[in-house]
Amino acid sequence: MKTTNETGPQLSTIYTSFVDILFAVVLAQSFILLADPTKGGKWFSDPVGNLLTLADVVLAYTLVVTSWVGYHRSVLNVPIKSIWRFFLDLVLLFLYWYAFASVQYFGTILVILFAVFVVYLAWTAVRIYEYRTEGSPRKFMKRTVHALIFCIVFLALILFRNYVASPVFDGMLWVIAFAVLLGYRALNWRGIKLSGS
Repeated sequence: MKTTNETGPQLSTIYTSFVDILFAVVLAQSFILLADPTKGGKWFSDPVGNLLTLADVVLAYTLVVTSWVGYHRSVLNVPIKSIWRFFLDLVLLFLYWYAFASVQYFGTILVILFAVFVVYLAWTAVRIYEYRTEGSPRKFMKRTVHALIFCIVFLALILFRNYVASPVFDGMLWVIAFAVLLGYRALNWRGIKLSGS
């Protein structure tokens, strides 16, 4: 009979393997989108006219690939103990797919980024709950605070865009959103043992 200590890491490995498959599916769907002559083919045939859409493609790939890397770093050091964190992973993967499906609409991309960070916030909160009996959960609080701050930043970007909508302003907001996303990854990847999704 397996002990709890043996079952925990094994369960986390099963969850992680399933999530890996879904990450691969999301990326495969993105390639189908780019290969579609009415979408990706049209964008690449007129890159100047579709500059923001192509930039959104870069943003979506950055979001998904860096999340995949961060996910592995996190679950390797802090294995999943409950189905709730796994459920939140599934929600994130749906949002990642939706980001690729929405690259023509920058406003939607901003809303998706905000939703992603809301789920990151929930994910880190669940992780604190999972490890509440193993030392101080305060070591995970920093990641939760980071996720909350970045939620607020993306909400602010959405609100700013609602007041001023123009192609030039969207380009500026894209640069900010891209920098904020990379900033979040860099901030959380500095501490490998505690890195988040």
